Amino acid sequence: MKKKLSIFAFGLLFIFSIFAQDTQNIEHMLKESTELFSEKKYEKSVKKINEILEYYAAQDLEISENVTLMAETVYSQWLDNLLLNQDINGYKLLREMLQRHPFQVSGKIYKRLDQMYELEKAEINSKMEKASEKYRSSQWLEYNDMLKNIKMKQDDLIAVLDGRKSLNEILQKDKILEELRIQDRKQKALKAFTYIIIGGFIALIGVIIRNIIKRRKTEEKFEVIMNVVSFMNKQEKATSKQKGKREKTEPLLDLKPSVLLELEKECNDLGSKIDSLTGRKNNSRKVSELVYKMAKKLNISDESALIFFCAGMVYDCGFLAVDKSVFETDHLSIKQREWIRDHVNNAEKYFNFIPKEILPVFLDAAEYHHENFDGSGYINGMHEKEIPLVARLIHTAESYVSLVNKRSYRDIMDKEKAIAELKRRPGVYDPKTIEVLEEII
Repeated sequence: MKKKLSIFAFGLLFIFSIFAQDTQNIEHMLKESTELFSEKKYEKSVKKINEILEYYAAQDLEISENVTLMAETVYSQWLDNLLLNQDINGYKLLREMLQRHPFQVSGKIYKRLDQMYELEKAEINSKMEKASEKYRSSQWLEYNDMLKNIKMKQDDLIAVLDGRKSLNEILQKDKILEELRIQDRKQKALKAFTYIIIGGFIALIGVIIRNIIKRRKTEEKFEVIMNVVSFMNKQEKATSKQKGKREKTEPLLDLKPSVLLELEKECNDLGSKIDSLTGRKNNSRKVSELVYKMAKKLNISDESALIFFCAGMVYDCGFLAVDKSVFETDHLSIKQREWIRDHVNNAEKYFNFIPKEILPVFLDAAEYHHENFDGSGYINGMHEKEIPLVARLIHTAESYVSLVNKRSYRDIMDKEKAIAELKRRPGVYDPKTIEVLEEII
């Protein structure tokens, strides 16, 4: 009896492990679809959703609400994009995908499908009119057949979405026509593939050129700022007695513009390595830009704000001492959590390029950005103004960026909700930093 119970329990555990693995796979594909959607790669995002829909169909399961919502979102956005660009070929692909992977669509998608159908019909009618002026025979008849064909496909698609027909019925009906068109489809597929390759190559060149231009503009902007800073620093020294008090953690230096420009470049490169390791796309840049703007709102000098900007790109460099596999793990062990937590103690080894005059600022940023305003943070349990200003700014900026850039689409917050969430955690952040953040976003 005990043996039978053991076998039964083992079977249940085995089935549960398979179900859990499938659930994790679906969540992973949902995250991938969300990332592609946020990058405006709508077709690829739809393909990921279709993989999930195929799984539900194979298991004869009811599609979950979050999957239906995501499918509705990506298909709807792709349709909007196709309408905007009047992309008939893209619509044909979408129609085929939607027919093969139906789900409970909304009225908005039905409306967009009708609009795309009318657009495709209008294009063929235009070709018919031109052809009828010249040929009045074979070419006109060819376009007339095309009109009948797209009408049939539109009707079939709606029938599948409404549940009046199954995909097998549609495929059976199309079997003979498909054999006649197979050669033509191959040619079109080859042509489409060629266009994709050419378009992708052109897009890649465009991205490279855009990045080069953006980089040059950034360097030019920094050079102008540095020249202004240099002049302002001289003015500050001449009139320092007339200026109000500043935070004692603010570095008052006179670094050369070339030094700050080189520092910005080094920090940007290091920040990219951190983001690549942790999987947080552009996190370092987003945080550092917010830190700079917040510092300026607090009346911090230009030079100090720019040093804070650089520190904001590399405050998490201690993560580079943590094994990459830790960041790819869904559930961290106690030991792995300790490694993550200890990243604040591992930064100094990566700061060998920082000028010694401003190194304390970078160490403040790296070591104390998890200190809470009420003393509940780590590593030292500092309170309020004991926490260096740069660390307080980074703590607030990092949390805000995290809230508006979650990987799961259900957790993404808009700006107002993100600010409200920060305010909902009294004692964690410096209230003044939240106030200035709210002013600049």
